[in-house]
Amino acid sequence: MAAAFFIILVTIAALPALAVATSDIVKDALLVLSGFLLASVALGASSSLKSGLPRIAPLLPCIVFPCAWMIFQSIPLPLVPLANPIWSTASDALIGGTSGHISVAPALTIWSLLNYLSMLALTISVAIVAGDRRRAAIVLSALTIATMTLCAGFLISETWPLTVFSLPKPAMLAMSSYTMILVISFAKLINERTSSRTQKAPISAVTPYGFCILGAVLAGWAMAQGPLANRATLGIASASLLLMLLARRLNVRPSLALLFVSALVGGASTMMLLHFQRSPGLAGWAVDAPQQSIVIVTRMLATTPPFGSGVGAFESLSQVYSELSTVPTGPVSTTSTIVIEWGPWAAAIVTFLVILLFGSLTLAAMKRGRDASYSAAAATLLMEASLQSFLDPSLLAPVVQVALAIALGLGLAQHIGRSDLQSN
Repeated sequence: MAAAFFIILVTIAALPALAVATSDIVKDALLVLSGFLLASVALGASSSLKSGLPRIAPLLPCIVFPCAWMIFQSIPLPLVPLANPIWSTASDALIGGTSGHISVAPALTIWSLLNYLSMLALTISVAIVAGDRRRAAIVLSALTIATMTLCAGFLISETWPLTVFSLPKPAMLAMSSYTMILVISFAKLINERTSSRTQKAPISAVTPYGFCILGAVLAGWAMAQGPLANRATLGIASASLLLMLLARRLNVRPSLALLFVSALVGGASTMMLLHFQRSPGLAGWAVDAPQQSIVIVTRMLATTPPFGSGVGAFESLSQVYSELSTVPTGPVSTTSTIVIEWGPWAAAIVTFLVILLFGSLTLAAMKRGRDASYSAAAATLLMEASLQSFLDPSLLAPVVQVALAIALGLGLAQHIGRSDLQSN
């Protein structure tokens, strides 16, 4: 597992560099890295693989359905109501001989499937490798440092007229909010390690708590550069994380703590979304998006087939709707893009799977002892990403996906203890 652990650390260390590269380069690099990573994990010790399988059990629904759906959207279908109407129009123009697909761009959907598999490979590998407490602490500290570096670079690019990163501002704000959540979790980890008097903090070169304060200042300063809605999502996420850790400290029954946290998050999120909605419809929550783009995306949502238009096909489809527009139409939010590409039915299932994973990680955090901060951080980051998906397209950036995938892998790695693994 040493080789896989090294590749994971290299991936984390490369996050600031990936923020400079273009999206296509990042995706190609991730595909190569995920291949090496899976091979390294597969060649690892059989005992580690055996103990790692129960750790990824909560992730299984998130593996099966999305992959099956993207394959279903890509396969040729008869020209019946299942296929996208664009294919029947093409068949008429070509006088037959054209099979239909649900996706308007099947090749892009297959490419999206490969990218999704690379993220799954990263999450699963981290979940298996970081089952060891020492490795988990190192991965968490490395991820915190990487996101802090991105925060610092973002602040530099905002202060001076220099283009440091190729990432759009929503993605940099997302990484800044992730930094705040990771810093809180890292501070909790330091407190657990120092109070036990048997383990040292993962970082010894600087004062650990001073490092956490610096990270919180950088994250807060970076979030101050963004809209109020993004700061509101971070406030909800941070409050829920602190509430999880407090409930664990007070030994509240896990099921009651889960219900309380879910009620708080649901109520606060609903109030926030109602307050910041700019116009009716799913695209109305997008902040800082041009009004013309919101109008075009709203039209796309209104005409989306039940089975969607194909994962990864937003750009191809938007060219049809924005041919008379002078403003290039890109995704205004992750949620609206998912509904357009996946379809409303599949989007509802994806939402249910996210809620299920959030509940599983939160419940695990309530049941764990000194390792509760990993699952709590993963659940909070998942909730923060879900809230931000209504406001902007930050989750579509590969670098943001990598950071979230690693954090989820950490949460899964420590969501179950060794005694539970031995009993299974």
